[in-house]
Amino acid sequence: MNQLVKLGAVTLVATMLSVTTIDATMSLSGHDITVEASKKSKAKAKRKMVNKAIALELQQDQGLAQGTLDENLEPTDNGTPDPDFAWAMLVTKIKYTSTDDLEMYVTPDFMNLSKSDKTQVARYAQNAAFSVLGDNYKKWDESYDRPYMRIFDTSSNDPFPIGRSKPLETSKFTFETE
Repeated sequence: MNQLVKLGAVTLVATMLSVTTIDATMSLSGHDITVEASKKSKAKAKRKMVNKAIALELQQDQGLAQGTLDENLEPTDNGTPDPDFAWAMLVTKIKYTSTDDLEMYVTPDFMNLSKSDKTQVARYAQNAAFSVLGDNYKKWDESYDRPYMRIFDTSSNDPFPIGRSKPLETSKFTFETE
C-alpha cells in the first residue's frame, strides 16, 4: 500500500507539473503576442516621429525656397529666396509608410512641369526624406538604395496617384500623363 501511495503522489506531482508547464507555455505564448503588439506599437510611434521630422525638413526647405529662413535656418524678414529649394514649393507632404515606401503629395502646379522637371522634384523630395530615414533607421543608413515612392496629386479632395518610382530603379520615375 505504501508503494501505491508513493506512485499516486508521484503521478499527482507529475500531473501538476505538466499542468504548470502547459500554463507557463500558454502564458509565455500570450506574452509573445504582447511583445509582438508592443513592437508594432513602437514601430508605429517611431514612424510617426520620423514623419514629423520629414515634415520639418520639407518646411525648412520651403522656408529656404521662399527666403523666410536664412542659411542657418533662422527666420528672416528680408531673406533671398534660394532657387535650389524651389522644388519644395511644389510638394505639400512627404510620408513614410508602414511598408517602407514614401508617398509624396504635390500641388496642381506639379502637373505643368516637364517630365525631367517632375523627376527632379521627385528626386529632391526622395533625397530629403532619405536623409531623415538614414538618421533614424539602420536599414536606410547603411543603404544606397532609395525607398520606393508613390506620387499623388492633391488638386481634389481625394488625392489620386499620378506617378511612382520604378520598382528596381527607385531613383527613376514614371508619371501617369506619359
